[in-house]
Amino acid sequence: MSALKGTRPVRLCLGAAVVVVGCYGVATAATLLAGLHGLGQLVAAGLLTSCLAAGSGWFLLAGSASAPRAGPADPPALTEAERLTRRLDFDRQVDRALERAHSESDLFALAARALGSMWPDAPAEVLMVAGTGQRGRPAPLLQVAEAGPDGEGPGCPVARPEQCEAIHRNRTLRWRSSDDLDVCPFLAHREERARSAVCIPIRIVGNPAGVLHRTAAAADPAQEFDVAALESLAGRIEARLSMVHLSPGEVDLPDANGVFDRAALDRRINALLRSLSPFALARCDVEDLAGYGDRHGEQAASEALRCFERTMVGCLRPDDTVGRVGPHELVAVLPGATIGDARRVLDRVREELVLQLNERRLAPLRVASGAVESHGRHGRHGLDELLDAVDAAVISRGGPAAGD
Repeated sequence: MSALKGTRPVRLCLGAAVVVVGCYGVATAATLLAGLHGLGQLVAAGLLTSCLAAGSGWFLLAGSASAPRAGPADPPALTEAERLTRRLDFDRQVDRALERAHSESDLFALAARALGSMWPDAPAEVLMVAGTGQRGRPAPLLQVAEAGPDGEGPGCPVARPEQCEAIHRNRTLRWRSSDDLDVCPFLAHREERARSAVCIPIRIVGNPAGVLHRTAAAADPAQEFDVAALESLAGRIEARLSMVHLSPGEVDLPDANGVFDRAALDRRINALLRSLSPFALARCDVEDLAGYGDRHGEQAASEALRCFERTMVGCLRPDDTVGRVGPHELVAVLPGATIGDARRVLDRVREELVLQLNERRLAPLRVASGAVESHGRHGRHGLDELLDAVDAAVISRGGPAAGD
């Protein structure tokens, strides 16, 4: 009742009732005291007026004192541009940190820090296959990195990789609520409150190796921005682990921007041709870089070129390869992709490049691009003919990404 009396509508109603009753009382008292004269009549009127004022004031002031006060305003939601900027900054920090990760333990420590920095209120963990198992038994999944509000991950009880649905299906899975009937059995009823989850498989050299797992309240599930950032982190873990697990004689090392040389690109394409594996080539060239340097300075041109190379590498999958075929011409090898897939990759590269250059306050670059497939009419051609075909595709289909 005391809480009800503090609301503004109730205060007004009570105050109005007191005024009405008071006026009626004054009129009644005036009628009864009509026979009084002089000082007695003045004293009676004054007492009634004082009672009426005191009653009205008490209801209004008491209600005002008990009215709830407005708390601090919620922080404004981030705009799409702010979210994208945050995501790109996160990716850059991870890339710089990876340069100092010289072992698997360093890599997993970085993964835990990255998860805790980006999502401090959401428990997350990385589970990886441990060794090769014993006496023919499947190797178990063990937690190698975790982060959360209390420093602990969600603690998924999955024991083997074949039991994990994300690893088995080899794609990112999102669960809306642990109370849903079709939810992952390892998430169902794990906690008292309903939880949502994201599970992203991790593969090493194409083989199932682990999963990145993040949970949150069912009322606050991961958004597209979160899932994209998690997939980006998982992809970087995949790429680094794949490189660590291959011997130096079996792997070509890229430069600081993630771009391989022409010889490594040739070996990658020839290996796919020998195995008859379908793939697509996507080429992207920077146009008139010398003119860009004349207009904006050599330092700006060098920084813009580095941004272009890193953007193209960052838009691809871990199994894709980007190689340099000229001073500022790149070719991406996309295993299992079609020409439509390659063109969509090029569209994404152009869009991302505009954002990256704008964030660094650099003038836009002009780029030309084109793509071909290895199968179809190019299926019987060798490496040189494939590269000639993608060169022709650049000439016939290429166009500027943005005006300079």
